Amino acid sequence: MITPTNVLNQKPSEKDALVLQLANYNLPQFVLEKIANKCNSDLVRKGKITTILGSMNESALALLHKIFVQCEDDEAGEFSDYRFGVFISSRVHSKLMLDQTLAGKSGAAYRVKVAVFGDQGLIAVGENKPKGEKVSADELLQFNEMVKDVSRSNDGQNLLYAFYGSSVGYEKGFSKAFVGNRKTKTPVNKYGYSIPKTITLLEFRDKNTNHVFSASF
Repeated sequence: MITPTNVLNQKPSEKDALVLQLANYNLPQFVLEKIANKCNSDLVRKGKITTILGSMNESALALLHKIFVQCEDDEAGEFSDYRFGVFISSRVHSKLMLDQTLAGKSGAAYRVKVAVFGDQGLIAVGENKPKGEKVSADELLQFNEMVKDVSRSNDGQNLLYAFYGSSVGYEKGFSKAFVGNRKTKTPVNKYGYSIPKTITLLEFRDKNTNHVFSASF
C-alpha cells in the first residue's frame, strides 16, 4: 500500500507540538492539577506523560508553555511560584503542597508558599519573592526565625530543607540574617544516621536557577 505524500509530510497540530515540548519538563502532578483547574481542562491522572498532557485542553497547554518554556511572569507572581515549586519537587521527591499554614513551637502560625511532606512528616519548606524590591536581611531574618520555630515543633522535627527563592535579587549584607545559626541534624533514623538541616537561597534569572547562599539551622 502506498501512503499519500500529503499524509507523510503532515505537520503535528499545535496541540501535539505543545505536548511534545512540555513532555521534556517533568512537570509534577500538583502543577498539572492546578493548571487544569484554572483552565477548566480534563486531566488524565495516570499513563505516559504525553498521554496525561494530551488529555488537557489547548488553553491549559498554552499556559504551561508560557510558564515553563517561555518563563513569562504574571502580575500576581503566580507563574514564578509554580516554577519555584517545580524546582523544589525536583530536589525533594515527596508530596509537595502549595500555600500551606504551619505551626511553630512558639504557637505562631506561618503561611508558606511550599511545604513538602514525606513518610516522617514535614521535610521541606519554601518561600518565593517574584517581584518588588530586592530581598532584605530583615525579610531573611523573619524566614530564618520561622524555619527554626517550625523545626522545633512536633510536626517539624524532621524538617531538613528550607528554600528561599528570589527573582529580584538580594540586598548586600543579607547573610547577617543567619549569623548565630548552629549546625543541627535530624533525629537518628531507622538506618542509624541523621542528616544536617540546611537553608538554601536561590536566585531565578534569565531562565536559570542560581545558588546564592547556604546556612545551617
